[in-house]
Amino acid sequence: MRVTLPFFVATCFLPLLPAQATLTVGPGGYAEISTAVAAALPGDLIVVSPGTYAPFTVTVGLTIVAPTGASVIGSSPTPNTWHYSNFGAPAGQTLVVVGLSFQSSTAVQPHVVRVQGGQVVFETCSFRGGHPAKVQHALACLNSDVVLRACLINPAHSGVLIDGGSLSATDTTVLPTDLGGWNYLGLVGTELRNARAAFAFCDLRGASALSNPSQLWSPHAMLLSGTSMASLADCAVTGGDVTTGPPVPAIVNNGSAPVRYFRSSIVGGFGDVRLSFGVWRQRGPSFVGPNTSTALLGAVGMTSGMRMGNTYGFGCSSEPNRLIIVVLGYELRAPQPHALALQPIRFDPLAVSTFALGVTDAQGLYQPPPIQIPSGILGRTAWLHPVMLDGNLFEVGPPIGGLIY
Repeated sequence: MRVTLPFFVATCFLPLLPAQATLTVGPGGYAEISTAVAAALPGDLIVVSPGTYAPFTVTVGLTIVAPTGASVIGSSPTPNTWHYSNFGAPAGQTLVVVGLSFQSSTAVQPHVVRVQGGQVVFETCSFRGGHPAKVQHALACLNSDVVLRACLINPAHSGVLIDGGSLSATDTTVLPTDLGGWNYLGLVGTELRNARAAFAFCDLRGASALSNPSQLWSPHAMLLSGTSMASLADCAVTGGDVTTGPPVPAIVNNGSAPVRYFRSSIVGGFGDVRLSFGVWRQRGPSFVGPNTSTALLGAVGMTSGMRMGNTYGFGCSSEPNRLIIVVLGYELRAPQPHALALQPIRFDPLAVSTFALGVTDAQGLYQPPPIQIPSGILGRTAWLHPVMLDGNLFEVGPPIGGLIY
């Protein structure tokens, strides 16, 4: 008997998984996310109703989802008060956060999100914190394994910092806000320090600035240092513009490993080219530092995610006529090297099943039939991992799928 994808999902998508308690935040439940977190055990599900909540801290593997969105805003009567939401999970646990918007109440009461260890997933979240005149990233990740899917990082200062650990980002936009007279520092959109990052179908930008006094403060879209490694598949990368000063490179790589890119638009920001007899506005270079164009495997799913009762579509991209295999797993693992893979993998090869396979078309795209997501399975996760044979080894794409809600 031929098994259709919807039937396959309904019967196999959700195997026997650990039982979980469901806690609610909002009318009829806990007043704050923080109090629900304090009452939760590892593996529990916290469902957040629309509303505005205070910053909070999580140190265990939970699932926190706001199906229709909610805001987390730091507020204090005292100016220049910093607010933090802190996330982390012990080894072997995963913290999943979906649908929250982390915001500052005012420009001088910044709200910063910090990931301080373990594996943390953010889906359809926005990060709008930061201070317009002080160095602070809206999302700062230290020695953590972070996954971003369909997120917006749109702060009043620097975007995202990955300091050690790894990042996998799909369908995510980093867009530091142009605040006119405040943005004279012109901070970097995405910064990697001794970290590994893979971007697919992302829009990465630097903030515009009034001046470009030094490379340190230039509004690059991306800045790498130390042992950092980055790959870009089907991305748009744009340096910020400066009103005075030389044109801005889009990516500055001060590390030794080349930035790998494929099917991506990478352009510098506008600046001044000054000669004794005139000034011309021109774009800066795409790169400063080592880089290489090479075939990569990109993937992206529907921005809305895996919604119960709806269909979920996803696609993969690479060179034409390449065989793509998509495997299905129910738990996301921290990246681990594998002898047959060119990149670390986030799944246990013995615990996944083949979900789809096909060949990329003349445009280099492969799109399996859409999946029908069953109802009544709120809080479960299903991760799809594309792989592609490249010589004797496998090219590994980003994990897609995620939380079902």
